[in-house]
Amino acid sequence: MLYELQKNGQYEIAALLTTVTESYERISMHGVRNSLLERQAESLGLPLCKMYIPVKASNDVYEANLQKILRQYQAQGVNHVAFGDLFLADIKEYRLKNLSKLGMAGVFPLWGRNTSEMVKEFIQLGFKAVICCIDPKVLDPRFAGRTLDEDFLRDLPSSVDPCGENGEFHSFVFDGPLFKEPIKLSVGEIVSGFPSLAAMESKPIPSLFFVLGESPAAKYNFMTSPLEPAISSAHEVIKDEDGETLGSHFAPALRRSLTTSGCSF
Repeated sequence: MLYELQKNGQYEIAALLTTVTESYERISMHGVRNSLLERQAESLGLPLCKMYIPVKASNDVYEANLQKILRQYQAQGVNHVAFGDLFLADIKEYRLKNLSKLGMAGVFPLWGRNTSEMVKEFIQLGFKAVICCIDPKVLDPRFAGRTLDEDFLRDLPSSVDPCGENGEFHSFVFDGPLFKEPIKLSVGEIVSGFPSLAAMESKPIPSLFFVLGESPAAKYNFMTSPLEPAISSAHEVIKDEDGETLGSHFAPALRRSLTTSGCSF
């Protein structure tokens, strides 16, 4: 999705926004370790915003935390949120409904794409991903931890969407055209249940969706945004007006100054 957004050039990327389960320090649903998430954002050269939710959080808790986070971005001029959804209309409607409460708009750059063609293009472009979790009801556990390549697609049952859009599997992208350098990782033991069937360990480095700021110009060349001098990576805790912790901003060592959104971290 990020590749399509940058290729289109209509939006300026303000930050990557990902939900993290507090007690586990892993991406909710995907089970990817927090350290890998940070390394991914750092290699992409983009700010990362982590929204925390408790274990077994209800939809109400998720939606409340998300609204508080997005209101802070909205106050800085961000009016759009991009999602990587492909064809599940009910999920798209759910996202749009939540955004409408804030007066924000959704962007779906991959919507309606043929998933078989898209995943093949993903591989041909040079992106690399590892399967971080699977649904054992539809896939053999041995699929967990595999690389998403032609062999993986060939072995998939015909009933499984090649992009895992029905929740059959989730993946973690660790290399490709947008990365300054590959994310070094190793695939650990296969475990059953949360956080994932393939526990990935970081070596000695959206989401679900991306927060966007629309350029005042009809088109905006993402790559023209000036680079600030390199700084040490740092975390900034996000709190609401009552002092409650909602999440954190992670500032990569190389940060992008975002002219129109005001979301430079």
